[in-house]
Order: sequence, then structure tokens, then C-alpha cells
Amino acid sequence: MKLNLFLILAVLFTLSSCGDDDCVQADWLGTYTGTESCEGETTDATIVVTAQGTDMLSFSIESDGSTTSFDLPLDGCSTSSVEEEDEIRLELSASLDGNDLSIDSDFTVGSDSAACEYRVTK
Repeated sequence: MKLNLFLILAVLFTLSSCGDDDCVQADWLGTYTGTESCEGETTDATIVVTAQGTDMLSFSIESDGSTTSFDLPLDGCSTSSVEEEDEIRLELSASLDGNDLSIDSDFTVGSDSAACEYRVTK
């Protein structure tokens, strides 16, 4: 009897741990600290992720005395967005792995571009 109970608990534990492959909005929410690397310069960064309704995430990045904010759609453990207007293009992608958040941004104006990487932990 004890062996059957142990086997049932082991199966339930295994099945519940498989569900961690897909992130829900609550997994993303919180304050993260780490670094921002832009064009060869690295500085400290703090990112606050909040909910915007049930299917959007709001990111507020504070780095080097300035704050940048943007929203991305909730799409599991990774999400991205591309905004274009005239010769301006902003490409953003974010991924969550446990407590580790990675954000990559590429900003292009005409033939000039800048890329930034954020690596932060909750």
C-alpha cells in the first residue's frame, strides 16, 4: 500500500514539474537586477515587470539614470515585437528561464543601428 502511494505521488510530482515548460503571466512579474550591455558598454540595470491586462507584460528598465518602458504580449516563456515607422525600426525580444530574464533590443534609424542586451535575475 505504501509503495502504491509513493508511486502515485512520484507520478503526480513528475507531471506537475513538466508544466514548468510554459510560463504564465505571474512567472514574469517582479523586480530583476543585473546588467545592460549596449555597444560595448556595460552598466547596472533594474527591470520591473508588471501586468497589463491578462495578455500583456509591461517592462520598465532603469539604467544609467534613465528609464525606458515598453509592453510586450504574453506568449509563454519568450515574447517579441517589431515596431516600424518610416526609417525607424525597434525589435524587442524577451525570454524567461526560471528567475533569469534576458531582453535583447535592436534599434535602427536608416543605416545606423544600436543593440542592447539585458541579463537580469529576480
